[in-house]
Amino acid sequence: MRRIPRPWPPRNVRRDDETAQSLSDANRAFQRELNGRTSPEEKRVVARSTFDGLDKEKLRAGMYPPQRSLCAYCEATLYEGRHPAPRIDHWIPISHDPTQALLWKNLYLSCPRHDTCDGGKQETVPQETNGTLLPWPSDFDYHGHIGFTSQGETYVRTDTGLSDSFREGLAGLIEKHGLHLNHPTLREARKGKIDAEKRKIARRFDGRNLTSEERVAEKDEIASAYEAEGCWVDFISVRLAYLRKTLGVGQPTPPP
Repeated sequence: MRRIPRPWPPRNVRRDDETAQSLSDANRAFQRELNGRTSPEEKRVVARSTFDGLDKEKLRAGMYPPQRSLCAYCEATLYEGRHPAPRIDHWIPISHDPTQALLWKNLYLSCPRHDTCDGGKQETVPQETNGTLLPWPSDFDYHGHIGFTSQGETYVRTDTGLSDSFREGLAGLIEKHGLHLNHPTLREARKGKIDAEKRKIARRFDGRNLTSEERVAEKDEIASAYEAEGCWVDFISVRLAYLRKTLGVGQPTPPP
């Protein structure tokens, strides 16, 4: 869950047989229509219908670049043209707040899995335990507060200054009743990326008599290359945690 920048929204989200319309203009027209509705259920129906009427392929096309073609949640690589297509997740679900159905900051590409990420989250409202909504991934540095173990498990770090309410809410979101980011398939995938980085480092250091400081510097060089603009790779966060030796840092102490 790395912070996702939000440049200008897509300039056209209408089908080829319709008049071109940007997402911003579509949202303004939608808000005007919504203002004339009084029933909460009617607003939800209108919101869902309006969102479903957009050209999703064109909408996704504008979402791939800022996400570097990675799932906003698990960081698996996303592809257009495969079936099923990547999902478009509403961070705040339409069922909770229909006014955000077309809001650019509220939309994120997710992998097409049915049991994790958007497929697991569904109508879950991202919120703290006190009911405060968790901020959009475009507005908050979630990855700075999420850690990984050497076995590919993810957790909310205890050393980053989050309030208990925020930390517990975020922990609930990434678990089974939310994004399900510790699904066995995702844990195994992260462990596989750690092992791949270990093999890559072993080949890079093979036959070279380096000091521990030099080894750290070379790992940091690899990590910096991954972080460079346009150079992100799948499951980048767990790769960086291994390369920068932060696996398990801030990990909650298991109960006795």
